Amino acid sequence: MTEERRQLKTVTKAPTFRYYKATHKPELNRRQKHTNQKLSLTKPKLIRLRNLPSIIALMIVFVAVVFNGLVDTAANYKYAAHSGVLPAESYYTKSINEILSRSPLYRTKITLSTRDLENKIIQKFPEISAATVSLPLVGTRPIIGIVFNKPVLAVQTNQKMLLLGEDGRVLAEAEGVTDLLPKLSDDSGLDYKPGQWLLLEDEVRFILDLVKEVKSQGLTVQEIIIGTSPQDVIIKLSGDSYTVKLNFGFDVRQQLGALWATKLQIKNENKNPVEYIDVRLGERIFIK
Repeated sequence: MTEERRQLKTVTKAPTFRYYKATHKPELNRRQKHTNQKLSLTKPKLIRLRNLPSIIALMIVFVAVVFNGLVDTAANYKYAAHSGVLPAESYYTKSINEILSRSPLYRTKITLSTRDLENKIIQKFPEISAATVSLPLVGTRPIIGIVFNKPVLAVQTNQKMLLLGEDGRVLAEAEGVTDLLPKLSDDSGLDYKPGQWLLLEDEVRFILDLVKEVKSQGLTVQEIIIGTSPQDVIIKLSGDSYTVKLNFGFDVRQQLGALWATKLQIKNENKNPVEYIDVRLGERIFIK
């Protein structure tokens, strides 16, 4: 009996057959597989949606950098020492903007040479003494500074009133009233263009000193004529019926000193010249 019981205890139990488990396990596997597939498809979409703001921000930054590298043809201008007798500032603004728009090299900050643009501005406009071009770190409109030459003389020639700078070059045609500038008449018949020399720098200084010295005597120069012959200057003072001949090659104060002495002598002798007083030779004075 004891031996039989031991044998019965050692007998292994047979596995129990479960119908539900046997029939529904593949179905469970299919469901799990389908769920995993859905998760695998949804996860990249979530990642892409999360990265979308960063992508948009990078695109905005890229577009901003590209746009900031461009150059607008409508620049910002700063004018200095502009005279009312020169063309209006709007004329220079329009003309320089046209220079900017002509060359594709001037359309980006990388290719725009500020030195080249400055030189082109000065070459085109003799009345401009200095031009500066700078590019802003932020923004597309270049900043252009313009400094003008100061007109010191107005010269009437060939139906045009020309403005002269201190160096004797023609700056531009007069656009405004020139009453504040000494006026000359050029009888040479030559047609001068802006940028050309009409007088030498020493001759300009001669005219300016002449006007100053006459004014110091309480007189006014009514007329100044050049171009009749080389080096000669013919003036007429207010209140006089005659002209005075001077020469660029001699000291203006010395010639005017001879004129004042001659005028005093004429007054004391109660004589009046009919045509002119010639003081070109200094001590030798001719009266006609």
